[in-house]
Amino acid sequence: MNHGFSISSAISQSWKLMKTHYRFLIPAVILSGVITGIMQLLSTKTEHMVIASLIVTVISIIVSLALTVGWTNVILKLIRGTSQEWQDFKIHPKIWGKVLLGQMIIIIPIVIIAIAIFMLVFFSQNLILFYLGIIIVIIALIYTLVKFMFLTTVAIDYQELGIINLLKKAGKMTKGQFLDLLGFVIIITLINIGGIFFLFVGLLITIPLTTIAKIVVYEKINSKTVSE
Repeated sequence: MNHGFSISSAISQSWKLMKTHYRFLIPAVILSGVITGIMQLLSTKTEHMVIASLIVTVISIIVSLALTVGWTNVILKLIRGTSQEWQDFKIHPKIWGKVLLGQMIIIIPIVIIAIAIFMLVFFSQNLILFYLGIIIVIIALIYTLVKFMFLTTVAIDYQELGIINLLKKAGKMTKGQFLDLLGFVIIITLINIGGIFFLFVGLLITIPLTTIAKIVVYEKINSKTVSE
């Protein structure tokens, strides 16, 4: 099954959408950054207070999840031309729950691998095994993140799916395209790193640009999957 896509075409299309909707996207990025900054500040202020730190951590996870899901919904509607409103950030909490549960499920195998390797290294005291274990965990993490990179988008686009079918659908979306998608992820990561070097101001452009590009790729893959 080949649902090929062009990285340059996805980024080019994203740039056009950025220029068209920048008056909405830039303020949204700034507001998201302010919210994230406040949560990080609260986390720093409460790091020595166990209960307060735990509460802030839970709130931070919820806020981060809400922003991720909200942004995905906004960009999905923007690409499809169905809406461009602040209320598009508002998503039913059950979608947050599905995304969070899905993320927890896909990360469990990596945690098990990491624990197994740690135990092996602890008892064997083998330095080579330690470095080999780190490499294995990194490879497993990269594979999982790429394989399920459209989990949030699928959760929004197919809200009727239960958690198991959601994971199956998200995994199927990337089947046979791992290297292409890995290359795409590397490119958009480098673009965002480039944004950091411009005194973080560049992130106002690169964050929405790369977010749009990711969902543009999803749309191309999804449309071909549906047609087949």
